Amino acid sequence: MNAKIKGISANGLKLIAMFTMLTDHIAWKFAPFASAGGFAAHLAGRIAIPVFCFFVAEGYFHTRNIKKYFRRMLIFAVISNFAFYYYEYGRFPRNAIDLLNSISGTSVILPLMLGLAALYLYYNENLNSFLKAALIFLCAALAVLGDWFCFPVIWILGFGIFRGDFKKQAVYFALTAFPIMAFEPFFRYYKGYGDELWALNQIGVLLALPLLYFYNGKLGKYKMKWLFYIFYPAHLFAIAVISKLLMAV
Repeated sequence: MNAKIKGISANGLKLIAMFTMLTDHIAWKFAPFASAGGFAAHLAGRIAIPVFCFFVAEGYFHTRNIKKYFRRMLIFAVISNFAFYYYEYGRFPRNAIDLLNSISGTSVILPLMLGLAALYLYYNENLNSFLKAALIFLCAALAVLGDWFCFPVIWILGFGIFRGDFKKQAVYFALTAFPIMAFEPFFRYYKGYGDELWALNQIGVLLALPLLYFYNGKLGKYKMKWLFYIFYPAHLFAIAVISKLLMAV
């Protein structure tokens, strides 16, 4: 019997990702960036997005209706845009300028949705290679508007293209994750912030790989299809409300 069958289900991995995302977002509001607590929370928080990218790719192969899958992500991308803005600024957009600002710095759901679109384009046999490449590049370019920039698109493509070969998935992920691990410490050093060592928390994205290695290919005991979609905007809004209430005390 394959030992990996005893590993972690999709539901288990998603719950781990949600928990680490929650601690990360709590830390951004309540823990100093240059502190041991902040570093630990942000280090663990880097696990979440690679895990969700992996399961967006898995979802592409498992879904019965790619259009419904995409539409569901689009709806929650819109909802999450307002939750993300409220989390960042403590209020909802008040005018057209605020709305444009919210779109130009929106949540990670947009890049995840565009990653799904890119994977669909990659496997679309009705498109010629040039048009396919151009549209995938457009997906990556549009993803820059969201949290985590274009990396979710890049990672979803890799997890999908190399599906079934974890070694290739891991190598691809590590190589494409290097820029995000190196950029923030360099940026903070260049700007003279003096906290560049704390920015090394970005290496936490690699912590997702051991967890994904133990994915057993099973969904899990319970259906949790809607949990992440609801959790993502809900936890952002809840943290922001709690932060405002504490500041008002």
